[in-house]
Amino acid sequence: IAKRDNSNILATDLPSENYQLYTTGHSLGAADSMLLGAALHLAFPIELIQSINFGCPKVGNLEWGSWMNQLQTDRGGTYNQSGRVISGGYEVFRFVNKIDLIPRLPELLFQHAGHTLQMSVGGEIEAYYDHFGNEDLGYAGVPFGWGAAPYALLPLAIASHPCSHYVNYLECYRPGQNSTVQNDSLFFVREFERVGDNGTGGGVDPP
Repeated sequence: IAKRDNSNILATDLPSENYQLYTTGHSLGAADSMLLGAALHLAFPIELIQSINFGCPKVGNLEWGSWMNQLQTDRGGTYNQSGRVISGGYEVFRFVNKIDLIPRLPELLFQHAGHTLQMSVGGEIEAYYDHFGNEDLGYAGVPFGWGAAPYALLPLAIASHPCSHYVNYLECYRPGQNSTVQNDSLFFVREFERVGDNGTGGGVDPP
């Protein structure tokens, strides 16, 4: 898609039709996917880039998180009348399996950027806007004690991290794979949790 020439990144052979750039990974690979997505955004600022990752640790400090969140399309992206992106952005969606310990680390001086998709016991996935929420927009942040919860059941928290557990969770609730699940919102999150929802699900569509 691109080549480096005299320290400049030049786009070559880009498709003429709409396309989407994604980065993904698990654990350390998830952190790498966030860094790669940021690099791609700087190289191709007019493109919409999404990082969809799993079990990602905290990657940067407060300034990093603020910069990353400002790149999201509802704050930085521009569209034409046909819906095509003409000024891109960078969105991050981080899946967290139950009380997986790794997404809570490291504790000091680091914080999450992007949206948290909490994979809860029983199959419901709860989406938290910018992890901490935004009261002005009516979006809730992760529940109180989210960061400390794994330490009460440390062996289970560590056991929740393997990539296979993320895969098994999503495969179990994939639409059509489980006859008891008819609503694909259990797998594809369509809305963020709202302030006052108390874990019952949101009613606001993601921007």
